[in-house]
Amino acid sequence: MMTFGSLISRLWLILLVGLTPTVVLVAYNGWAEYKAAHQDIKQDALFYVRKLAENQQRHILETELFLKNLAAFDVLQNPASDACGKQLKSLLSLNPIYVNLGVPLASGDLLCNGFELNRTVNVSDRPYFRTTIDRGIFSVGSYQLDRAAQLPSINMAYPVRSQQSGEIIAAAVAVVSLSWWSQQLTDFGIHPDSLALVVDHNNQVLAAHSSGRPDTGVKLADIGLQSLVALKGQTGVIEISPSDGIKRLFAYTPLHDHGGETVMVLVGLPSHRVLQTLKEHLLHDVEAVVIAILLLAVLAGWAAQRALVKPIRSLLSSTDLLAGDMNLQLPKYQGSELSTLAERFQYIVEQRLKVHQKLKSSQSELRLACIRLESLLAEAPLGVIEWDAEARVSRWSGSSRSIFSIEESDVLGLVVESWPLYDHQAMEVRAALDAIRSGKEVSSRCTSRLQTVDQELQTLSWSFTAIRDEKGGLVAILSLIEDVTEELRQQKELQFRATTDLLTGLPNRYKVAEQLEQMIASGDCPHIMVALLDLDNFKLVNDTLGHDVGDRYINVIADRILRHLKEGESIGRLGGDEFLLIVDAESKQQGIDRVTSFQLEISKPINLGKVVNSCEASAGIAFYPDDGANAGTLIKHADLAMYDAKSQRRGGISRFSWNLELAGRIRFELESELHQAMERNQLIPYYQPIVCSNSGKVTSVEVLLRWPHADKGMIPPDQFIPIAEECGLIVELGRWVLEQALLQLSDWQKRGVDIDQIAVNLSAWQLNDERLPDFIEETLKAQNLNPSQLTLELTESAVINADTWEMDMLNRLSQMGVQFSLDDFGTGYSSLSYLTRIPLHRLKIDRSFVNSLDNVRDQKLLAGIVAMAKGIGFEIVAEGVETESQLELLRSFQCDMIQGYYYSKPVPAVEFEQYLKCCESRA
Repeated sequence: MMTFGSLISRLWLILLVGLTPTVVLVAYNGWAEYKAAHQDIKQDALFYVRKLAENQQRHILETELFLKNLAAFDVLQNPASDACGKQLKSLLSLNPIYVNLGVPLASGDLLCNGFELNRTVNVSDRPYFRTTIDRGIFSVGSYQLDRAAQLPSINMAYPVRSQQSGEIIAAAVAVVSLSWWSQQLTDFGIHPDSLALVVDHNNQVLAAHSSGRPDTGVKLADIGLQSLVALKGQTGVIEISPSDGIKRLFAYTPLHDHGGETVMVLVGLPSHRVLQTLKEHLLHDVEAVVIAILLLAVLAGWAAQRALVKPIRSLLSSTDLLAGDMNLQLPKYQGSELSTLAERFQYIVEQRLKVHQKLKSSQSELRLACIRLESLLAEAPLGVIEWDAEARVSRWSGSSRSIFSIEESDVLGLVVESWPLYDHQAMEVRAALDAIRSGKEVSSRCTSRLQTVDQELQTLSWSFTAIRDEKGGLVAILSLIEDVTEELRQQKELQFRATTDLLTGLPNRYKVAEQLEQMIASGDCPHIMVALLDLDNFKLVNDTLGHDVGDRYINVIADRILRHLKEGESIGRLGGDEFLLIVDAESKQQGIDRVTSFQLEISKPINLGKVVNSCEASAGIAFYPDDGANAGTLIKHADLAMYDAKSQRRGGISRFSWNLELAGRIRFELESELHQAMERNQLIPYYQPIVCSNSGKVTSVEVLLRWPHADKGMIPPDQFIPIAEECGLIVELGRWVLEQALLQLSDWQKRGVDIDQIAVNLSAWQLNDERLPDFIEETLKAQNLNPSQLTLELTESAVINADTWEMDMLNRLSQMGVQFSLDDFGTGYSSLSYLTRIPLHRLKIDRSFVNSLDNVRDQKLLAGIVAMAKGIGFEIVAEGVETESQLELLRSFQCDMIQGYYYSKPVPAVEFEQYLKCCESRA
């Protein structure tokens, strides 16, 4: 009876143990929800404070840009003039966010203001004003009562410099009402119980948002937030209960820092109510689970006694008898698992007889298995050695014989040190065997070296496994041996290829970045300069002389750089024609001087067989730690500086500045907006007439793309077209412009507008669009236009760099009947041989020649260009014509067509049609 009572207890225990994880899981889930909610509030607070800081920072940056532009106005050179006040009053009416604009002199006297002053005002004692005048930087003031506007406000100032001497003569000041800042916080849309603050460097509240917002001008300590004072200039989250008694998680981040005067943004989200509710739910859930477990345990005990314990008693009594009588039939339990258990017991007895017979046959199968194993070991690709408990050889496979060139008879019974031809590396194998014999290792691995009879050095990988009896005693040791010589060689080769530029043998991008990171981490080089050297116009070498010559050229440059290296300097090739130089420079000037010396070394002439060529290198440099704290940042910043150097002149040096990164961000933003503008059809084709110089009739029209940005105004093509080319949008954009141009020409013809030909600019990148000829042909057919009605305008750079495939494309379009015009002629390469390479019909003289027609020498040059082009058979178009004198002079040169503001600037299609009607009425 004690046994069955114990069984019931165990069942209860099992039930309780099984349900315990449920209790733990409920408690854990509740606690996890509590922690997750707390973390969510922190993340929300950080999100709000960062978004709010971005919003406010944007307004500060906009004000800085506004004041910078204002400071450049000519009228601010004389603040005492009436023109200055009128200018500020006009600007003040256009900018509602400013309650006043003023231009105090460097002495502090406010003579120029956005509204009339009824008293003398001097602001020389204002800290923000002194910062701007003394340090010549943009500054943001503290909470104050503006002396001119008499409103609580925050003032921002930008220096005004004399156009003659460059000295600071005044400050352009914008006064921002704090009520406007507070409204900005309210419009941000956070929880009513939340508290949002903007605080100046004196810990005074500039703006606030909450159900009971504090007044502007109060100190943080006055509203119970003194613990945030010490966190000035940092970003993070802290839990505080301010003076209103509501516990909040405050996120804080700096908004603006000029001259150490930091403006902070604080956002506090209420946390106590949400977290208290989660605690209460957790306690209720745990109580409910515990009660349910107790009830379930009572019911389970009663059910087990009735359905399990009693039948087991009967079954045990019967099995005691079964041990002596194999024919005994166990009791049956209708529809019960116990019935199945009884049948299983009966089945076990029957199987015992069958197992005895199977054991006999298994012995013979085991002998056959041993034979197969012997055969397998003999033919295994890996060497197999079996050692006895004393580490002597007891079995030697055929592959072992091949690896060591030793017969089995020569090693049986020998320890490894006694093998013939085996070198001193046997100690590695001996150490592994001894480790297993001592019981320290169940299995072990090692590597050894072997010099074969052919004097070749092999590397062997050993794997050892102990074979033990039932009591754990060592019976034998099994070794598997693999010749990994070739595998290691391949690994070294892969490692070499992964870290080395295969053309020059220099470290590649990944290796040189790793070396730079190691230099930074070591701390031994406090002043590191990173210079990215890029060969100018190297593409011409490849295109004109071939890639084989280009590779030789790169090798010569790499060899020169290596010979020029000093101690503490390293070089790597990033790919193409880019090299990365790392210098441990004692000073910035020393580093710049070293880069200059490398540029001079690179620019020396190179003999390439029949050709002697020289190439300059542009360089971008960045210094550690000023320009970056890690290798990736330094290389990226050097790359930005290098592109800046290339944009200025060939062979130049540019040092990284944070303005370059800002420009990069602005460019990235413009690229993103360009994607959106294309998706939303915000780009607009404009049309400029091309007029016959003699008759004054419009003979053609050029399509010029324009981007009217909602916030930034009209963005010129020379800003967004290069971005489209760099980010790969130019092909799609070019197709769209072509399609719109042909659609417009077709529409004009259907409506009787007298325009027979249209010109579209073709980017060099579009020459790589293999679908371009088919697209143009299909679009012309769809609009029922003749190919001769389309003129594609190419630049000189696109023509000179065109390869064979691109030239085939141009010839195919020409055979279709499409016309070609060479744009901006005379501003590119001096060679004229390319004029015969493409099927040109028209040359467009660049506006720079037209603008210089007052010079007699330039007149002769232009007349010669026109005569030469007409002699070849080209039509001549002069761009940028703005005056009648220019027009008359070009007519005297027999220039065929005129384009420029003298007739019309580029305009939308509707305005262009109105222009044509005016021309017809004058005719």
